[in-house]
Amino acid sequence: MKLNTVLFFLLLNSIAFSQKSMQSEIVIHNTCKNDISVYYLDQLYYGKPLSIKKGKSEKVITGKPLYIFIADSNQHFIKAYPNDSVKVFENKNGVFFKAKNNINLNQFFNKLFVEVGTFRYINKNTPIKSTMSLKQRDSVIANLKTKRILFFNTNKKYLNDIDCLEAISAIESASIIEKLKLYSPGLNADSIRNYYEDSLDTFIRRINNGQNFPLNPFTEQAALKIFESKKFHYDTVNIYSLINNSFDVNLKNFLFARYLKEKIEDAEISLDVLNKLGRTVMENISDSNFTQILNEEIQFKNKQNQFSEKGSYLVDENDRYISFLDLIKIYKGNLIYIDFWASWCIPCLNEFPASQELQSQYRTKKIIFIFLSVDNNKKNWLDRQNSLKEVNRKNSYLLLNGFRSEIVSQQKIKSIPRYMIVEKNGLIRLLDILLTE
Repeated sequence: MKLNTVLFFLLLNSIAFSQKSMQSEIVIHNTCKNDISVYYLDQLYYGKPLSIKKGKSEKVITGKPLYIFIADSNQHFIKAYPNDSVKVFENKNGVFFKAKNNINLNQFFNKLFVEVGTFRYINKNTPIKSTMSLKQRDSVIANLKTKRILFFNTNKKYLNDIDCLEAISAIESASIIEKLKLYSPGLNADSIRNYYEDSLDTFIRRINNGQNFPLNPFTEQAALKIFESKKFHYDTVNIYSLINNSFDVNLKNFLFARYLKEKIEDAEISLDVLNKLGRTVMENISDSNFTQILNEEIQFKNKQNQFSEKGSYLVDENDRYISFLDLIKIYKGNLIYIDFWASWCIPCLNEFPASQELQSQYRTKKIIFIFLSVDNNKKNWLDRQNSLKEVNRKNSYLLLNGFRSEIVSQQKIKSIPRYMIVEKNGLIRLLDILLTE
């Protein structure tokens, strides 16, 4: 099939999903013998974790297809669609996904992982070792790519044209990611970037020209790695030229948005600089989905700054602000249990069922349960809170400035989950335990 015909079908596929833009569920069932952790990727390629108990299910609300990954050393993944039902299962080869939709593509990836190896090696599972020279590691990466291409050529007969594009773009992108992500301690980062410069530029040209590279998490991550490898040689002003001159419009939107997102989360950048940078960067972004997200985050960071010198402040889901001390005063005379957590913290999510048991056990006692999220992002907190039945939303708050807040600093909280008990006389005790233990 000619490329323009395939691109026409890709366009139809995109239109079909845009017409179904109403939010739908992807249900993930854990059929493994143990609890498992998975994550999916948001628009800016940040992972959103889910903890799923054995025999239980979790739901993800989305209006578009998502790549979902097993949060283990192999990082097997699946492409799931709205209204899809996904099963997590295990066999002698590891933990895998199975979905009702897009069966052939997902079976292709599962088989590829078993016969050749996964795309997202973590720690000891990577075939690229820190002791390798530049030529040795390049030889391993090239050999992996060759094996994946041979596997693709053998099995592409089971895929339709759109799935073939998806598969080959993932294979090509994986090679780029491996070149740039797995830096070896004994090698100079600049020497690695220079060594691969021609292949990196060729990859970007192919994406920009629409040559068999539909945008997906793999092509976007590969482009992000290339951008990160180049930006070290540019000052802030010339970053705009780097993105505008090197990438097509879709990747421009993604990279500008990702760049600004990182600046929003940078605790060292002043608000004046951030606000000015935000205006300049968003002038270069044509995707309203990105600008809406970024505008809300910058506005919220400005709001946090207004309270930062007043002590520790909290905000609830209805945008009502209260100081930590005033909240404690409301429940004076009661024993107060405070759970510090975050949407990205898998151990925190694993603790919530035990927390719910604790609430049930002491529901007739004068014990107040309060949940404080240290998330940097208000939307992430709200999305996760709304999916957790264990969290009492009446007493659920986002702690402004998170780990940089006064109460966290005073109590020397360095990690989460952590639990605090405020006794009836106001004495604070910090508990360094896990409820599941």
